[in-house]
Amino acid sequence: MALNGPSVFRWLIVARWICISFAFLGGYTSARWAGEVYGSASANLAAGLWAFSPWILGHGGLLTTDVPAASTGIAAAYLLWRGIANYDNSHSIAAGLLLGVALLTKFTMIVLVLILLLWISTVFFRECDFRRRLDCLKYIATASTAVSY
Repeated sequence: MALNGPSVFRWLIVARWICISFAFLGGYTSARWAGEVYGSASANLAAGLWAFSPWILGHGGLLTTDVPAASTGIAAAYLLWRGIANYDNSHSIAAGLLLGVALLTKFTMIVLVLILLLWISTVFFRECDFRRRLDCLKYIATASTAVSY
C-alpha cells in the first residue's frame, strides 16, 4: 500500500463497482428468465426477490466471489435454456463461455456443471432431435473448456 499510495483506494472503488455490476447481471437475468416463462408479474417478483435478498445486499458490493459466481451461473443456465428451446448454437456458445467464467469465479460452481449435464440429459431423452442437441453440447463443452484454461 505504501508503494501505490492513494491510487489503491481508487482501484478499490473500481473493483467494487465491477462487483455491483455482477449483482445487476444476476437480477436482470433472473427477471428476464422468469418473465419469459411465467409473465411480467413473475419477472417483477424475481427482480424484487433478487434485489432485496439479504445475501445480495450483503455481498453485492464486497470483493468476494459469491455474487459473481451466482450471477454468471444463472446467466449460463438461462442461455443454455434459450439455446435448447430455440435450437440456437450462439446461445449455447454464450452459455459455455459464461459457464467457464462461473467456474473461474468460484470453483464450487463445478456443481453447476453436473446440474446442467443432468438437465441436458433429460432433454436428450425427451426430444427427438438428438443430433442438434449433441451439437449444442459440443459447443458448450468447447467454450467452457476454452474459458477455463
